[in-house]
Amino acid sequence: MFHVKFAVYSLEILIPQIKIIVWWVQGRESMIKVSVVMPVYNAEKYLEQTLDCLVNQTMKEMEIICVDDGSTDQSCNILKKYAQIDSRITIYYQKNSGAGIARNLGIQHATGEYLSILDSDDVFELDMLESAYRKAKIDEVDICVFKMDMFAEEVEKRYPWHLSILKSQLPDFEPFTYKDISENIFRVFVGWTWDKLFRRQFVIENKLFFQDLRTTNDMFFTYTALVRASKICILNKTLVHQRINLKNSLSATREKSWNCFYIALLSLREELKKIGIYKQVERSYINYALHFSIWHLDTLTMPAFQTLYDKLKNEYFSELGISSKNKEYFWDKGEYQKYKQIKMMSFEEYREVSGMDARNEKHPFSLRKISKCNSPKISILIPIYNAEPFLTECLNSIVNQTISDIEIICINYESTDRSLDIVKTFAKDDERIILVDGLRNEYGKSMNQGLNIATGAFIGIVNSSDYIKLNMYELLYNAAQKEKLDFIVCDFNQFVYKEKNKEYAFDRKILVNCNLYGRVISPEKTPIIFKYVKNVWGGIYKRSFLVENCIRYNEMPGKYWRDEGFLFQVLCYAERVSFFNQPLYQHREESPVPFLYEKASVYWVCEEYQYIYRFLLNSPIFEERFINYYNLRKYYSYMMNFNQIADERKLEFVNRFYEEFKLSYEKNELKEEVFDDMDWDWVVELLTNPMDFYAHYYADSYKKKVPQLKQQIDWMQASRAWKLGRAMAYLPNKILKR
Repeated sequence: MFHVKFAVYSLEILIPQIKIIVWWVQGRESMIKVSVVMPVYNAEKYLEQTLDCLVNQTMKEMEIICVDDGSTDQSCNILKKYAQIDSRITIYYQKNSGAGIARNLGIQHATGEYLSILDSDDVFELDMLESAYRKAKIDEVDICVFKMDMFAEEVEKRYPWHLSILKSQLPDFEPFTYKDISENIFRVFVGWTWDKLFRRQFVIENKLFFQDLRTTNDMFFTYTALVRASKICILNKTLVHQRINLKNSLSATREKSWNCFYIALLSLREELKKIGIYKQVERSYINYALHFSIWHLDTLTMPAFQTLYDKLKNEYFSELGISSKNKEYFWDKGEYQKYKQIKMMSFEEYREVSGMDARNEKHPFSLRKISKCNSPKISILIPIYNAEPFLTECLNSIVNQTISDIEIICINYESTDRSLDIVKTFAKDDERIILVDGLRNEYGKSMNQGLNIATGAFIGIVNSSDYIKLNMYELLYNAAQKEKLDFIVCDFNQFVYKEKNKEYAFDRKILVNCNLYGRVISPEKTPIIFKYVKNVWGGIYKRSFLVENCIRYNEMPGKYWRDEGFLFQVLCYAERVSFFNQPLYQHREESPVPFLYEKASVYWVCEEYQYIYRFLLNSPIFEERFINYYNLRKYYSYMMNFNQIADERKLEFVNRFYEEFKLSYEKNELKEEVFDDMDWDWVVELLTNPMDFYAHYYADSYKKKVPQLKQQIDWMQASRAWKLGRAMAYLPNKILKR
């Protein structure tokens, strides 16, 4: 009986004390607005700075849960030191199991209303938690997403990263759910946690967890949360500064775990199917899978680079559903182009064009500042207009050139896509890049502006939709210096789009006579090269040679054909020219563009050849030497223009073609010997009967449009100008037919 009475008496004493303890714990939990969860592994170098940002937050009602993941440096001692000073810090320990397991452990012990899951090497604004919590509470959301930027200590500069929140794809209202952006949910946000605040009860109810992966362990958690959230809001404020280029950070171990991203992607797809929403978000998922695959490949070095390349090519692209979709399915055509290259190229070919060998030092996203070159060997001019799909690939191939003493002059012609943003992103990290504002329809004037500011010993030109092999300019420069050349040009590969969005590459030889490669040639003595050198890109020009001979672009309005006058002058003045027998330049054949459907643009080629003709008239020596090759090049250009212009413009252009070549024939400026036999036959037919020329050359379309074209032909043949022309051409036609 005594023992029973004593037990009751003891309980009477203890129960009030237990109630006080329970009340204190519950009160403490209710006071905690945000639980910070932070895995720590060998972070001694930056841990104190990170902890300072947390303990000094303007929000005081918080707890900081640090999970040491088996650190072998001084991280544990640093954590203990801060925990002794600030009671809000709690430390948990585990053997080295990875950040994902550490984060799960931290969440299990969290008591706050919201969760902030951070990295131990980043820096945070002191009002980060307070600002994000306030926004989350006002909008009553499951997830609040805020802005971030990046920084590297060696640069001492922060770099905004607009892709952390893709504002252009967000709805114009808040809060929202994945259903409002189902085709872009994985594109709008990045799959990491430290720029987001999560409601803890929401995480518990949906049993969200981090994967046990060495890297990419946060992607599954983040994207699963985003598609399950009933409300999401955006805080348009930069609150996190991500530290990059760290050898020991949790995100810098992909070389040893190159396939973790693939495991995470497969797990995410299974989860999307499990909750019955995969069909709704399939396009966003596959686009993200391609983006994430390319990004991982581009950030690896050997041997992981080759291992992942082979897996993507032979297995992963197919398993992820990427191979089953066509080009139009993908948002980023540049990434799709890389996918096609991986599928079509050998590893060595892709390795060369991707810039993998030079990536560690010069990749634009490494944020390792590349200084301006005071005495560049080559100035590279890049004319840019709405080149977003391929511009990153182009610039990567240039900034990663094996010859680093270059300057890169980007001439932007009022682009309306993201081309300008892409250039600015590269320019932030590479002082060799100079941005020039050009005018859309004043290509010649803008290119002259680029020539004016160029300081390199040589000038190179690259189309913004093309790319070049990493050693192109070094090889050309060394050859030009050795032989004291005015101009050197290399062979090229031409990429052409065919049916079903496939892209094929063709090795294009500039010269038919291979004996001319590698020799120093004088155009005066070997004028046949006028027949073969047709592009300004793929070579380098000695700048002093251009300046001394006042070689400039035609500044008449217009975008197309303005290269022809520049190149013709180069060939006239050059005394030492050479051809490099390797396809170092990669040219993408573009589709016909809207300009060539406008009436004025139909005759840009004619204006350009009038410009060249005036140049010849002012230079009698060149006129005597090269007038026949002038008309040969003019023929090639007019035929190309005829093929590219809109159908409804072709007939009127043929008439202009006929009138100009008839005049050249009358002046004895057309010589059969400079033309190939088939081309000369076309010239004869043009001069004999332009309507037959039109009908024969344009046979397929002509057959389909016989009634309409016959009406046009009848109208033209009934005109006085036609009858007069026929009468004047009677005798010359008789002579030609002989």
